[in-house]
Amino acid sequence: MEPPMPLTRRIFRAFLFFILGVTFAGFLMVVVLRVAYRDRPITGPLQIGLLHADVAQHYFFAYFGDDSHDLRLANNLLSNSVFSLIYYDAGMKMLNELADKGYQPAIDRIEEIDKMRREHSDNMKRYQ
Repeated sequence: MEPPMPLTRRIFRAFLFFILGVTFAGFLMVVVLRVAYRDRPITGPLQIGLLHADVAQHYFFAYFGDDSHDLRLANNLLSNSVFSLIYYDAGMKMLNELADKGYQPAIDRIEEIDKMRREHSDNMKRYQ
């Protein structure tokens, strides 16, 4: 007869089974999306949900990174803003949080973005 399993080990095993279930669910979601949207673009609420999931993934990585890593993630979000304004909003929010903490490269980046906005609006006024 085996000795009873300690409580901490049972909790740890339950946690591992939970992680395994989440992994399988994610894999299943990717397979279903691949099969369902093989030859056409993803549109509608599913597209928005996927974009929000990608932004949440960036925030998850930012939670474990330092300020320079967070700045890289914010710049990555801003570069992806070509595809959706969801990325722009998330990138600016992350940059503003870094600037509020006093991180100087984030402050410089926000000033650079503001300068580009002003130049763009000046150019647009010229053509009106």
